[in-house]
Amino acid sequence: MKKLLSISALSAALLSNSVISATSIGGYPLSTVELNTEVAYFYGDNNPFHITEFIKSTNGQLFGLEDIYKFEFTYGNFSYCDFYGPFQCPQSLNVKSSIIKSRDGVFDKPVYFIKGLSISENGFVSEQDELASYWASPSFNDIFTTLLNSGRDIVFIDFIRIPNEDRFQDESYLVGQIAQLVHFIETKEKVGHHQSTMVGYSYGGLLAKQVLNKLESERYQHEIYNYISLDAPHRGASLPYSLINTVKRIRGRLEDARGCSRVSSCDRNRKKMRELERNLTEGIAAKLLITGSKSNSYFRSLLNEGYPSTYNVAFSNGSYTGRTAGLPENYVMARFEVNYSLYGDTYYTIDSENIRSNYKAPFYYTSHVFDNAPGSYALVGGFLNSFLASNSRIRNVTNNLYTRNINPTFITTASALDLNVSNLNGPFSLNGSTTPFDKVYAVSGSNLSHTDFSYHKNNIVNEINRAQ
Repeated sequence: MKKLLSISALSAALLSNSVISATSIGGYPLSTVELNTEVAYFYGDNNPFHITEFIKSTNGQLFGLEDIYKFEFTYGNFSYCDFYGPFQCPQSLNVKSSIIKSRDGVFDKPVYFIKGLSISENGFVSEQDELASYWASPSFNDIFTTLLNSGRDIVFIDFIRIPNEDRFQDESYLVGQIAQLVHFIETKEKVGHHQSTMVGYSYGGLLAKQVLNKLESERYQHEIYNYISLDAPHRGASLPYSLINTVKRIRGRLEDARGCSRVSSCDRNRKKMRELERNLTEGIAAKLLITGSKSNSYFRSLLNEGYPSTYNVAFSNGSYTGRTAGLPENYVMARFEVNYSLYGDTYYTIDSENIRSNYKAPFYYTSHVFDNAPGSYALVGGFLNSFLASNSRIRNVTNNLYTRNINPTFITTASALDLNVSNLNGPFSLNGSTTPFDKVYAVSGSNLSHTDFSYHKNNIVNEINRAQ
């Protein structure tokens, strides 16, 4: 799988050097707490009639949940099938927390870390068991090991599926599941009375905020002192709109090609373009992308929800000094031809656009060239080269992103810090800007990769260590 942005892709080469087993990672003790689902069906019926959620603790004990939205545990037999009779009852893992203890072996100072999403040629994806990939990422490994060596414990929260519109897989349900795990760990696994920290990376930053709000709404603040947001899209994420339109155009041309279904390569590419277009315009993309059809209602809902009462800190990997991405309006990122034997060559251009007419998020800006705004980047020229090379009918490629090492913005600085500003491109003061966060951090003079927090490492560790 070719990635635009993925912790997995960045760190795969390092995995062979990581020491990971079922009980340790990098020499630190490792255990898991899982939230699983059992779905009961009548034989021969595809419609579930009963859903059971249960938590498996670090020592293997099972605790049933009466309701995913209520913080009540029942120890003992959780299985509806075992209790009531012979039904089909498949079980699945939904959310997994990996507890990494500091070398003192005492789990008393948890730092909860909710992962983000990866972006691939198939759109937004959530891959299972990503702890190893994050651990092998130099940037995150440096943060994790520094915290562990200072006596902090890491709780890596890994959700298996991307939320969708299904009742049992929507975002509120995922938030409820993560909140249940955190509540369980705070009450059943943690010892002592030290304060905890909640960290959310990228999309995980949005989930972390909602999890804390959920716990507080149920009067379970526990001892969570601070919330750390790492380059999260509080005001939306951006991918080049012309790239999305190019995918739509290619898919449309393949739909028009007579006999495509009888030619394996054509049929394969058509299905691939259908899936990619769907994943860039529907589901979670429709909410997170500022051009998404549901972004207005999604971010209005987050605005109305507000922030938890914790000490809240945000980090952006984008510039606060007004450094743009170097992609002014109409800048050509890439140009190529696709040879369709039925129609002849078709030309495509991916450029930096003013997306005013396609902008859907509920935030006012005077400029709408988001590709050029200060912020972190995800789409890089190397990916575009791989994407274009994957289709033998694509030729005469000009890839300015690759040859000139320029990267369109993914999470603007304004979005990562939830800044109440109308000028995306202007410099601002880290200490004097209007934001719901208690403290914000960004980069001086440059825009960094969405996955690289080496610039912020010391400040991230210091902010986490505010918890006593």
